[in-house]
Amino acid sequence: MPKKFDEKLFGETREEHIARLRDTPTHLCRLRYSGIEDLWSMAFYTYSHEKYEPCVFHNGSWTGSPEEAFEVAAVYLQR
Repeated sequence: MPKKFDEKLFGETREEHIARLRDTPTHLCRLRYSGIEDLWSMAFYTYSHEKYEPCVFHNGSWTGSPEEAFEVAAVYLQR
């Protein structure tokens, strides 16, 4: 956050702004358990549609292990 904070622009003090950002949850992704140990589905949250969109794992399937989901998320978040 810039040191010069324009309270008139944001309509709140710098401290209030920081507190609001800390208290607001950030949607990133969701893992869904299928009942089988290594079959999980994953979806990324899209703020443009305000919902979770399923993603394909690197193996070309809609399901994979939690470790594979982490790999997908790590590549996605690098960008």
